[in-house]
Amino acid sequence: MQLLHLRIQNLNSLKGKHQIDFCEGALAETGLFAITGPTGAGKSTILDAITLALYNQTPRSGAVSKNDIVKLGSVLTRNTNEAYAELDFQIQSEVYRSKWSISRARTGNLRDYALLLSRKNDEGEFVALDLKRNEIPAENARLIGLNFDQFLRSILLSQGDFARFLKSNANERGELLEKLTGTEIYRRIGQKAFYKSKDEWVVLDKLKQQLDGIDVLSEERKAELKDEIKVVDESNSDLLAALEKLRLKKKANDEKEELEKQIRKKEEELAKLERDVLTFAPTLSRLENHQRILPLKAELVLLKNVQSERLKLLDEQKVKKQQLESLQLERKQLNTEFEQLAQDLRLQKEKEAQLQPLIKQVRELDADIKVARNELANLEKNAQLQGQQIDVVHISHQNIEKELTAQDSQISLLENYLKEHAVADVLKEQLPLLQQRYDGFERDQKAFQDALPKMEDSPSKERLMLDDKLINQQQILSEVIETSDAFIADKQSRLSSKIVDKELLRSAIIEQQKLNQVYEKLATLVADQEQLDEESASLLKAGKLTKEQQEQSLAELKKCEQALEINTKYLAELQLRREREVLEAKYDVARQQLKENDACPLCGSLEHPFVKHYENKANQTEQLLAEQSKQQFNLQAKEKKLVEEVSALKAKNIGLQGEAKRIKSKLEVCTEAIKHLLQHHDQVKLLPKAQLEAENKRINEELEKLEQQYKLIDYIEKASIRNKEFKRLLDDLSILIDNKAELEKQVEPYLQLVSETELKDQLLALEKQAQLYETKKEQLREHKSTREKQTLVWDEKGKQLKQMLVEFATLNAQLDKSKSKLSEQTQKRFDLFEDKLPEEAEKELVDLINGIKKKQNQIEIAIGKNDTQVKGISDRLEELTQVLLDEQEKYNRLKQDLELQLEAIDVRDFDTALQLLLEDDEVERIKQTQQSLVKAETELKQTLSDGNIRLKKLVEDLAVDPISAEAVISEIDAKESQYKELLLKRGAINEKLLNDEVNRKKQQAKLNAIDKQQKEYNRWNQLSQLIGDATGNKFSRFAQELTLQQVLFLANKHLKQLSDRYLVKHVKSDNLDELFIVDTYHGNAERSVKTLSGGESFLVSLSLALGLSDLAGQNTVIGSLFIDEGFGTLDQNTLDVALSALEKLQSETNRTIGIISHVPALKERVTTQIELLKDASGYSQLEVKS
Repeated sequence: MQLLHLRIQNLNSLKGKHQIDFCEGALAETGLFAITGPTGAGKSTILDAITLALYNQTPRSGAVSKNDIVKLGSVLTRNTNEAYAELDFQIQSEVYRSKWSISRARTGNLRDYALLLSRKNDEGEFVALDLKRNEIPAENARLIGLNFDQFLRSILLSQGDFARFLKSNANERGELLEKLTGTEIYRRIGQKAFYKSKDEWVVLDKLKQQLDGIDVLSEERKAELKDEIKVVDESNSDLLAALEKLRLKKKANDEKEELEKQIRKKEEELAKLERDVLTFAPTLSRLENHQRILPLKAELVLLKNVQSERLKLLDEQKVKKQQLESLQLERKQLNTEFEQLAQDLRLQKEKEAQLQPLIKQVRELDADIKVARNELANLEKNAQLQGQQIDVVHISHQNIEKELTAQDSQISLLENYLKEHAVADVLKEQLPLLQQRYDGFERDQKAFQDALPKMEDSPSKERLMLDDKLINQQQILSEVIETSDAFIADKQSRLSSKIVDKELLRSAIIEQQKLNQVYEKLATLVADQEQLDEESASLLKAGKLTKEQQEQSLAELKKCEQALEINTKYLAELQLRREREVLEAKYDVARQQLKENDACPLCGSLEHPFVKHYENKANQTEQLLAEQSKQQFNLQAKEKKLVEEVSALKAKNIGLQGEAKRIKSKLEVCTEAIKHLLQHHDQVKLLPKAQLEAENKRINEELEKLEQQYKLIDYIEKASIRNKEFKRLLDDLSILIDNKAELEKQVEPYLQLVSETELKDQLLALEKQAQLYETKKEQLREHKSTREKQTLVWDEKGKQLKQMLVEFATLNAQLDKSKSKLSEQTQKRFDLFEDKLPEEAEKELVDLINGIKKKQNQIEIAIGKNDTQVKGISDRLEELTQVLLDEQEKYNRLKQDLELQLEAIDVRDFDTALQLLLEDDEVERIKQTQQSLVKAETELKQTLSDGNIRLKKLVEDLAVDPISAEAVISEIDAKESQYKELLLKRGAINEKLLNDEVNRKKQQAKLNAIDKQQKEYNRWNQLSQLIGDATGNKFSRFAQELTLQQVLFLANKHLKQLSDRYLVKHVKSDNLDELFIVDTYHGNAERSVKTLSGGESFLVSLSLALGLSDLAGQNTVIGSLFIDEGFGTLDQNTLDVALSALEKLQSETNRTIGIISHVPALKERVTTQIELLKDASGYSQLEVKS
């Protein structure tokens, strides 16, 4: 990969647009360049722009988002609305362009960032690739062959980190190497393997514990239980046969009693029906009267309709007479209005003739006034234009006068400022020297501040980090040292005289911890023993409760059996009824052939009461039979469920007994464990629970005292080391404060120019004041030159204004004369016609006359309409009079004929006949009631007959084997009791077998799970033994050693190119873990890298950095490298060696190498530079120099 062009706009301190060409111009010609500028000028922003364009990430802040920019104020230059970073790069023969950008909306809010990747075509144009924003970083990584971290390690040499790497011990070197190579993942993998192995062991152990809790029956015991079930089933078969015979006998007795009750009930229903027939007799009489009147119903309805029609005609006649009177009154009012309108029309025509001469005179005056107004408008327009021109000249004259005054004021202020700040003239010569001294002070201060985070975490460190004032930090350090001395003295005074050696104290703590563990285990066993006693008591209580539930279930079972017996009897009765109804239905054909007073061919009877009223009830009986069968099924299911419930409760009781045995066994194990513990620890005694807790507490207190003593010794050792560090820092800080005081003394003569209190701010402010002084001098020269030019313009404008005022006065005289003439004409016109227009007066008069004529036409139309309505109503009244006479004659004739017919059937008059006549639905309802009474009587008599026949048969059947009903019930109860006991016994046995089957499946499932989990644990345990530990050090060290070997192999290649004298090797043994340098000029003599000089250290660390760069970019070659550290601490000779090495590296590898630094000597040695210049507002400009 080769970097071609980098374009930047508004990134961090680089405000505006900037461009760097890596393949053209000075940078392409030399290959080695420096990126220089003061701190904060934006040197590192160049590398930020490259990674931002490619990966949307920067080395300093990682991934960039809109929220990060808003919250942290990063990336986007303050007070700007858009920014971008655009990079052109080449991979083999293809050229790509990757651009990152962001901007603000009109509301001022940031839009989300955009990322675009384009490829250059054959025409030289960049064509965007069809990729989403979040896909571009991955596509760039694929094209380049490096992800963000790999690219960063390849393009940014970590020479400074490797310089520290060479001087570190083994542990520090491991941490640095892990950071440099990004191999933290191997540490995490080692930790994951260790903890995963532990987790899998916990799962395996839990499965084994669960397996121990599953009990199964032996094969012999299973065979015994199955034999017992066979014996129980044979006994149940005999009992069920005997029970069936007894239940049939009981069913017959119950049916006989039920049938006797039903016969008595039907006899009562028949007596009630006969009373209902007597009550219905008056209603039947009403039906007979209706049937008498029914032949004359048509005549009655006709007469009623004629009477109704006659009344309607009378009402209409009355309404029409009222309407005729209202129309006649309306006609009189219309005649009056028409006469009034004719008189108004004559008056308006006379007024029109009088107005014509006056209108003519007014029109002539209006023409003269129009001419005068036009003349006046022209004069006013000319005057207005002249006035505007005068105003423009006058305002211009005044503005120039104000500007002259302002110029005088500015000149006075500038002269006063230059006089008051004359010392700034001397300042500009002294300022560079002061700034250089301050930079040295700031470097020393930064070194001091950088040392603070490396201190051990403590409140003192936090105070020093939070307070950045040196004098306060000096005070804090003095207080801390004083406090630390007092702390150490106090802790030493508290040390016990018994044991002061840390190792002896550690041994005493371990012994006390073992004793504490024994007492804790004993306390746990005693607590378990008490818990098992409580569980045993709980099981006894549960057994009692289960027995009570069993008794309740037996009581419910007995009730269910009684309900089942009753329902069985009712089912038998319904089946007999259905058989009888089916038999009756067979004779439908024969029943239809029966004739009154003829003998029945089947029975010979002459009476046939059921011929008319017989109803087939087979469907109704079938429905009842289905309902009762369903109820029978539900009762049987409930009985079965209760039997099973009783069986389950009995099995549960057996299970509780087994659990009690298990708890007893555990109690024995617990007691044995306590006995074993006491035998192996003579100093431990079995005590009550409270005394055990007290003894354990006493041991803990002694252990705590020993641990406190150990911590106290440790505190004293650490405090002593920390105190030495504080004293060293205090010495460095005192020198720093003295240097600052000397610098402040040199700055003091110029402090009158600034108000800042901090030295850094004062120097920045003084720099601004020096620039401001020069600016003010230049402004004074400009103001004086401008004033001379403006004075000449002001004189010319004054002369022009006087000439224009004379011309404006003449025009005003003409305007006054024209206004007077127009006023006289306007007044004369107002006296004649006021403000009215002739056309409007004429139109108003014409509209009034036309309005009167229109109203006349409307009234004439209304009069015609009124006459038409009067004629129509009059004709209708005459017609109604004749129709009413005809209707009255017809009514009289019909009434006379009907009264004669009513007299013949003994009905008094027309109204009485209407009352006797019933509605059709009422007639139908009476007939239905009559039929239902007859039908009910027939059915009751038939049912009584059938019941007596069935009762007679039951009595005969029961007489064959006479036994009392009480004896039958007693024998059934005895048999059923035996049957239930057998069922319970069978249920308990079956429950045991089912539980055993379930437990066997559980046991097999657990064994399978244990086998599977054992394999999983073995796999993870093997991996953990190879690479795992709690800290991850084992695998991390292994990976780091491999990585170090690769880095050293690649580094030695580069070191051989830079200097053929040295090689680097890693030596590791039981007592040694160190890097050595091999000097080939001295017979391959080996010495520690810590003995290298400054120049040698730079060469070795640079080779290591290049080796890491090669390792990170092994899939591709980056044509550019940047070094962002490592030169600030080099002396002149070492710097020469370093630069010579870099020049040689550039010439041999043909790479572009950029050195990011603010070391002044680099500017002299590396002539090609990207220089960043910082202005007074804090923004920077980028310039390429050669």
